[in-house]
Amino acid sequence: MPSLARRVASLLDGPGRRGLLAKAASQWSRHATGTSIQSVMYDEMWIDVVDGVYLPRSAQFEYFGYDIRHMAKRARERLAGSLDYWTHLYRPSPGDTIIDVGAGVGVDALTLSPLIAGGTIHSIEAHPWTFSALEKTCELNGLKNVRTYNLAISDKLGTVWINSLRHNESNSIKNVNGNGHSTAVQAIELDRFVKQHQIEKINLLKMNIEGAEELAIKGMLNSIKMAKYVVIACHDFKDGELGTKKPVKEFLNASGFHIIERSDDPRDYVRDHVHGIRL
Repeated sequence: MPSLARRVASLLDGPGRRGLLAKAASQWSRHATGTSIQSVMYDEMWIDVVDGVYLPRSAQFEYFGYDIRHMAKRARERLAGSLDYWTHLYRPSPGDTIIDVGAGVGVDALTLSPLIAGGTIHSIEAHPWTFSALEKTCELNGLKNVRTYNLAISDKLGTVWINSLRHNESNSIKNVNGNGHSTAVQAIELDRFVKQHQIEKINLLKMNIEGAEELAIKGMLNSIKMAKYVVIACHDFKDGELGTKKPVKEFLNASGFHIIERSDDPRDYVRDHVHGIRL
């Protein structure tokens, strides 16, 4: 049975009442942590505010004891993890062009944007709600050099379907609407995307699309030639997933990249990141 706090929060999580709920959650946060470094706000979605950084969390109120106590730790780990995952081989520099496929709510845009003054991040996210959170991240944090696109990168132009899981990082696309509960999304090949947006260089291509990597690489035969550094998150570590690391490595090898993996890392998902530098 839901606790009294959860029932009250559910009642307040509605039009005209969310401001009061955000204020109460922020006060609770200060009391629980003994600091004022974190707070909660609502702006079309629930948002963590930690150290002055805005990180969208959810469409419904999901703040309870554990979440409040660990909010700052979680936010800092996510930001530090982003740099760890994507800049292990190459740290972007001013003027760079980054293509961010599977941008999520914008955590990677937050960490990469300050590194590339005068450059551009093309952040591509398929899931409609997650895309709205990405836009909110860019707006609230003032990320002026990030362009956002609500698209799926796949093997052909058309429609794909994306599911909606509780943890938005796990949403993935399929070519068919297998369960009848997925959302239709416009898909495009990376080659076509690059041509449409007149992108002339790719200093870093980052991809994190939850198992759809093998579809995506089929549509980037030309654009991969423009990339100097590549990081593709494969998902062989996930139970029930078909392995994509082998075809990704074969594709990068055939495209002229030297591959580096973090085989000794204790984190299985980090071991599944494939890093490439053009020879």
